[in-house]
Amino acid sequence: MLYKALATIVTYNLTIIDDVLAYVNSGFSWIETQATWMQLVIYAVAIIFILVGLFTFLKKFIKAFLVIAILGGIVYVLDMQGIISIQGIIDQVTGLLGVIFKTIL
Repeated sequence: MLYKALATIVTYNLTIIDDVLAYVNSGFSWIETQATWMQLVIYAVAIIFILVGLFTFLKKFIKAFLVIAILGGIVYVLDMQGIISIQGIIDQVTGLLGVIFKTIL
């Protein structure tokens, strides 16, 4: 049953990828029919859009990394002070995951 579900998901994803690639190919075909100056404008706008998106992603990634680092530092200090036990938390989470996977499979 799990195999059928995974096969269905993979097939569905492949059809989505094929559909997206068809749109991309039609977009590139349309760009090739434009004048040279228009192609340059289109590519310049696309590059600017990609760079802005990349920098926005990096900014958010750095913020998330800093938040995770600060939380990790707090948990480490609490563990060193003996207030919490990281090993106990890990044991409880792995035990819970084992129960979940045993029930699913």
